[in-house]
Formats: sequence, structure tokens, C-alpha cells
Amino acid sequence: MSSTRRRVFFILVFALASLMAFVELTWGVVASRRLEPAVTRSGDPLEAPEMPVPEIQVPEIQVMDAALARGDISTAVRARHSAHQRATTARSWQGMLAVGDATRRLEEATGYRAVALSEARRAYLAALYRARQQGSLEGALGAARAFAALGDRDMVEGSLAIAADLAARRGDPQASDQVREMAVRLAFAEASDARR
Repeated sequence: MSSTRRRVFFILVFALASLMAFVELTWGVVASRRLEPAVTRSGDPLEAPEMPVPEIQVPEIQVMDAALARGDISTAVRARHSAHQRATTARSWQGMLAVGDATRRLEEATGYRAVALSEARRAYLAALYRARQQGSLEGALGAARAFAALGDRDMVEGSLAIAADLAARRGDPQASDQVREMAVRLAFAEASDARR
């Protein structure tokens, strides 16, 4: 198989996996809105106390990383898709952040930047949505860091705004300090990158 055909094949496989992941993500969001009971009288999940979220293990990401180390791109793409499916059904912000990070590593290995970064951004959006829904300050701050790695300033600001709102709802001054520190750190990192 020529290198051009192989590249087209990998682009098509990645695009198909991305489309399937997007459909599953969309369906998961719609289903969660229909099936989850309201956690408060107002139905606003941010008014609920912070719920502990179990740490999510996504073994398919380890499979993807091992495949990338071997140079087996097609197995890596399939493993990343399976990781996305697992994280979608687990409905945890940690899993979606891990999938977004894995997608960025896949992009670095394959060079399919536009498609991979779009998929990573969608995974980070899902993580932010879930963190907000679950009232997780840590999840919102994790999403801010992830969007900063993508260079998406608007989503960094949006994530920090959600984190600030979650911190204010906690009524904990340390949580608000945590958000301010993250904002300063991310702004400093962005300024340092701009000077390079």
C-alpha cells in the first residue's frame, strides 16, 4: 500500500471513529438529560453538594499508547475509539479528560492535527459539561488546563468562569483562591508561550 493510500485510509478510519464517537457523545448527553433525576428541587445540579466521583480507569488508553509505541496506528485509533465509548458510558469527567489527552497524543503520533484536535476539544467539552453537572471544581479546573493545552483561550475563560461559580457556591474561600491561582498560572503560561 502506498504512503498516500495509507494516509487516506488512516484519515478515513479516524474520521469514521470520530463521527461514531460524536454520535455516541450526543446520544449520551440526551439520554442523561432524560434519565437522571433532579438532584435538587430546582433541578440545578450545581446546587447539590459536591459528589465524589470515582477515579476512572480507561485500559483502552494503555492499549492505544502501546500501539503508538509499536507504530501500529490502526490499532491505536480503534483503542482510542473504545476508550471514548468506555468514558461515555462511565459518565465521568475524569474519563473524558483522559480521552481528550489520549486523542492529543494520537494526533502527535499521526500528524492528523485538525481532526484529532477537534475530537480532543469535544472530549474536553464533555468533561467540562459533566464537571459542571456534577458540581466538580476539580473537573472544571482540569478542563481549563486541557483547553489551555489546545490554545483555546475562549474555552479556558469559560471553564474558569464555571470553576469560579462552583467555588462561590461552595462558599469556601480556599476554593476561590484555587480558581484565581489557576487563572494566573494559565495566563502566565500563555504569556510565556507568546514571548517565544
